[in-house]
Amino acid sequence: MTKPLRKLARSNMNAWKIRKAQEQGGVCPLSLVPFDLKNTKDMVIDHDHITGEIRGVLSRSGNAVEGKVKAAVARWGGCGEDYNKIIP
Repeated sequence: MTKPLRKLARSNMNAWKIRKAQEQGGVCPLSLVPFDLKNTKDMVIDHDHITGEIRGVLSRSGNAVEGKVKAAVARWGGCGEDYNKIIP
């Protein structure tokens, strides 16, 4: 079993984002919008804010929406920011 990725050197981020975006079929898994692989500024590395585990690549707008939805559910749903409690 491989260890979850938790740290990524800044110098490796763009290459990692491109490779991961290709593994994801070239689209953001949330918005389903295709990535422009030549413009890594519109791709963000998604990570768990509790564990630090890197999960994948999202579009900048998809990442913003994910953060707002998570914050709203955590605040108003009374379940905190643990995805194991939010998703059900």
